[in-house]
Amino acid sequence: MRSVVWRDVQLPRISLFWALSATGRHVMAKRITVFEDTQPASAHTSETRLDDFRNRLIDRLYAAAAIVALLYSPVLVWRIGRVPWHPQLGVHLFFILFGLVIYPFVKRISLKVKSAIALIAMFTLGTSGVLTVGLAGSGYLWILEGLVVAAVLYSVRMAVLLAAGSAVLLIAAAVGFSTGLIKVPIDLNAFVTSPSAWIGFFVVVVFVPLSLMLTLASYQSMTEQLMRQIEAQRIQLAALVGHDQLTGLPLNTLAMDRLEVQLASARRTGRRAALLFVDLDGFKAINDRHGHLAGDHVLVNAAHRLRAALRETDTVARVGGDEFIVILGDLTASGTAAEVADKVLAEIACVFNWNGHALHVGASIGVALFPDHALTGEGLRAVADAAMYEAKNQGKNRYRFAPPTVQQPLTG
Repeated sequence: MRSVVWRDVQLPRISLFWALSATGRHVMAKRITVFEDTQPASAHTSETRLDDFRNRLIDRLYAAAAIVALLYSPVLVWRIGRVPWHPQLGVHLFFILFGLVIYPFVKRISLKVKSAIALIAMFTLGTSGVLTVGLAGSGYLWILEGLVVAAVLYSVRMAVLLAAGSAVLLIAAAVGFSTGLIKVPIDLNAFVTSPSAWIGFFVVVVFVPLSLMLTLASYQSMTEQLMRQIEAQRIQLAALVGHDQLTGLPLNTLAMDRLEVQLASARRTGRRAALLFVDLDGFKAINDRHGHLAGDHVLVNAAHRLRAALRETDTVARVGGDEFIVILGDLTASGTAAEVADKVLAEIACVFNWNGHALHVGASIGVALFPDHALTGEGLRAVADAAMYEAKNQGKNRYRFAPPTVQQPLTG
């Protein structure tokens, strides 16, 4: 049989809020306790899914940048032949060529490398633009987008540090242009009347805000998707807490809750309820001889057979390694419990086929009735357990009723 452990893991809860500034992501982590099988889990962790989302986001940014490079490259070539050469043109030309070369291979590059390249490109374009033409260019837009991407792909702290550095850069540029230490290398009058400059400016001004909006919308969509997945996991975990992972049967706590419900109904209607304590005979020998996989096969199929032997309103639960309890409600006579016990014995006695092996187990069953043998759920379980051991001592593969006891009159 597989063992299970309780383990604390981190499942991040993402809360995304954006104002008009470049930074606005806040991530909270809530510790929850997860009931997890000790075998390696096949599902991705939440952190892995976050990386998948970030990968999709950065790939979209690269696709948008490639489109802009294709649109802007003929404009840039046209401008190079008509305006004096300056460093900003070289920076633009380099990143256009670099982007077009790297884009076909972008899905093969790791997330860290892609993110670093994107940030370097944005801040290089922004810094060179601000230091070359100041407010006349679109460098500050590239810096703004770089801050948003840094907040999304890395952290708000990273974006704040970059924003502080960008503020220092802008102040230095303002001082340099104001004092004449930095001079614009082109004729601004000719620049603002150049069709190629306006076309390039239009491409950048349209691309940067659009890519910012796509970044925010994409990350918001991805965050909502992640939250839906986490909520689905929470629902699944809530179900797993009360159920056995191997057989899918209720565990002890849930089973005892259902027993109390049946007892309350029996008190109202004046009818009987019964608890059958079932222990598989010969199960340990199967585990020792054929291994835990064979044992798991027997347990899973025994659970199916027990369910098939009961009414829909009855409950079967796994309360130990090879121990089950059956809860019967709305009984009119003790004979009904005996009939169910006979049926369970017949079902369990059938051969379990596993990898060409015929596996045989039996069942020892203790039967306790309400109100004949006990008036509480714990009392019924205790006397049924004792009756089960009596059945084992008398030769196994049979059932025994608990001895009747004198009970107090039922009330309410």
